[in-house]
Amino acid sequence: GAIMLTTLASRATLGLNALHDRNPIFVMNSDGSVRNGYTIRVLNKARDTRDFRLAVEGVGPNARLDVVGETHRAAGALVIRVEPDQTREFRVSLTAPPSREREHSTPIRFILTDEASGENAAVADFFKAPEAEHAGEKPHKD
Repeated sequence: GAIMLTTLASRATLGLNALHDRNPIFVMNSDGSVRNGYTIRVLNKARDTRDFRLAVEGVGPNARLDVVGETHRAAGALVIRVEPDQTREFRVSLTAPPSREREHSTPIRFILTDEASGENAAVADFFKAPEAEHAGEKPHKD
């Protein structure tokens, strides 16, 4: 009984999953920037509505993260709201500025932080771009 109580009391109250879009894997924009799309799934296991700050690291300081849906920016951070005991999916686009030194596949991390408690979760994925020898080719243009 004590083990079950300890497990229940110490379980995480949030979860985060990321799924990279497969078609197209990336989009070359007309200005040379590269955009990747993701589906982000946020699990709020708490009994209260929570606001979460969503961030990404690994692509560079000038990358832009956008979420389609009910989001807002507060102090430069992207904030999403999830109701109690709910799982919500968000469509996310990550755009990196033009760069000749970008790798074909760069490891990134999405980080989700509860605005009130500071509790956080992270998930790893990849940012895809054209291979260096094919950087001039544009597989899909917006």
